[in-house]
Amino acid sequence: MPEEEKRSGESVEKPAEKIELPEKLREEVKSQSAEFSAPAKPKRKGLFWLILILIIIIVAAGGYIAYGKYGPQINKLLGIASDQSSNTSNSSDSAKKAADTTATKDAVVEKVVDDGVTWQTPTKLADLGLFRKDPNFEGLGEYQGTNYYQVATTATGGQIIVAEVSAIDTAIYRFIKRNGLYYLITLNSPKVESGSGYLSDKFTPDTSYFLKSLAPDKSITKGETLLVYQIDGAIENKENMTTGNKIVDTKWGGLYLEQGKAFDTSSGTASTARYFIKMNDSTKAYYDPKPTFLRDDRTMDVTFTNTANAKITFDKMKTSGCGFGVATFPLAISTALGVKVQVATSTAGTKLYSFTSATDPLAKYAYSVYTTGQETLKPIGQFLADYGILIWIDDYGNATIYSNSNYAPLAECGKPVIYLYPTKPTQVSVKVGANITKSDPEYKNGWNVLADPSGLLTTDFGLRTDLFWEGLGWGQYPEIISGSIVESVTVKDKITADLTRIGLNTKEISDFLDFWLPKMPQTKYTRLSWLLTDAMDKLAPLKVTPKPDSTIRVFLDFAGQDELTGIVPQTLPTLKRDGFTLVEWGGLLRK
Repeated sequence: MPEEEKRSGESVEKPAEKIELPEKLREEVKSQSAEFSAPAKPKRKGLFWLILILIIIIVAAGGYIAYGKYGPQINKLLGIASDQSSNTSNSSDSAKKAADTTATKDAVVEKVVDDGVTWQTPTKLADLGLFRKDPNFEGLGEYQGTNYYQVATTATGGQIIVAEVSAIDTAIYRFIKRNGLYYLITLNSPKVESGSGYLSDKFTPDTSYFLKSLAPDKSITKGETLLVYQIDGAIENKENMTTGNKIVDTKWGGLYLEQGKAFDTSSGTASTARYFIKMNDSTKAYYDPKPTFLRDDRTMDVTFTNTANAKITFDKMKTSGCGFGVATFPLAISTALGVKVQVATSTAGTKLYSFTSATDPLAKYAYSVYTTGQETLKPIGQFLADYGILIWIDDYGNATIYSNSNYAPLAECGKPVIYLYPTKPTQVSVKVGANITKSDPEYKNGWNVLADPSGLLTTDFGLRTDLFWEGLGWGQYPEIISGSIVESVTVKDKITADLTRIGLNTKEISDFLDFWLPKMPQTKYTRLSWLLTDAMDKLAPLKVTPKPDSTIRVFLDFAGQDELTGIVPQTLPTLKRDGFTLVEWGGLLRK
């Protein structure tokens, strides 16, 4: 072995000996080699491209699947805006995509969070004594008590408490309890003002602590629907309204629709409804809906099929009796909209509807609201041609009933009269919690009269036997859930019997019948429902000085019916007349 090989320690392969072939044989081998080796190159190249194409297909398919599952996250990572739109002629697919997009947006609503606060199901507490009645109160709507609820705890050991104060309406106050002391969260509560009917000196105002999740937006816009904040509502529902399923999530909480029973004269086509957001503390933020195309002058920025009606002014159909129905609106029940016809379109494409058939139940109901109390009537055909009823379906899918202002009734508390019977001649001051449109004697800022035990009243305008007023009460008109249905020919006897049982005397009953019998419906049947003192004190509270020993207030809500239907029977009490007695009667008057 050569010396170099030994040093390297490696074996070296010796080159093969060269074999020389005859020239003829060499040419034959060369020819055969060319014949078989030439096609071999294309075969290897085709296999390479085939494998490459398969790899690309597999990678692309995997990417497509991954993007379908994680597309939004990938877009967010890469800073690419997601395109939710799709051009397609298939309207059902478009609707589905729109619904999916809405659902996606709703699902990812970023909630407003209060750091360090843990919300809980409200726990009702004993009376904490933070509010008390103002003994010198001279206004309307006396203090009736407070409900307290613990609704949250804080990371530092504090407790969040909601106080629902009942006076002329319900006021929501929020407190934080620290180390046994109560602090009013002023940034999440109304002011405790003198003249409200209640006082407090058992808490300290905290002007810096703020629960941002309890300060909802004053307005919410979706499409052409504007929800405008109205009031805070109590935790417990005390107004016989049924709460449906959550409509949509907002950053403050779920948006809901609560709904009253169908109006008894609407054949199941309409009811009262209210939108509210359920807040973290379980109180309600009530919102009133309106179309964004409703102008300040109450005309609508839409294109009507009948352009002659373009200047009509519209209001929500009045259905709240003779009270101010805060945030309530007349809801057309969806099953009543089957025969509606389109009469207008907004610039953005919202459609407005009405009816052409005088036999349509919802059209008949709207016409009956217009006709009640009217002395001269236009026929229902003219009523419909003039858009006496107009239906707006908002962007949450609910239908609000509007009325042509020329056909809208002004519902008032009709001729309530007040009788005063002190035990001796007494100077009496009377104030009514209502927007008074008529009065006798003149109301001014209340009445000041010299009342005699006989009932005779000496006023600045002469002698009177009673004080008369009409107008809109400041409170919420209650839902009618009970009463009696009688044949209209027996209405006089039924009213007489009811008022006698309640405690009115012969003169008071006679005065009532003189005014109301001519206004009774001319239908086969009549529904009679009585609001008594408690309900009237909320609807139109009285402030009487000196305070009567006995108060009897009765108010008749009635409606005509063509058929005998069922209603929960109303049990009427017998009220005593002891000491200085005030008696008031009235009824629902739509003009």
